[in-house]
Amino acid sequence: MQLGLKIENILNDQKESVFQSFKADDQYFSFRDQGISFSFSFSYSFQ
Repeated sequence: MQLGLKIENILNDQKESVFQSFKADDQYFSFRDQGISFSFSFSYSFQ
């Protein structure tokens, strides 16, 4: 018998890309809020 638990992005990090230029404001051109995901698995085998 096997049990499994998988948690991804447990700190709820966000991914963002920023364009920076000399003497200009930073421009965000990519932003993703991925969220937290959980998965649970169970397996049983007969021998």
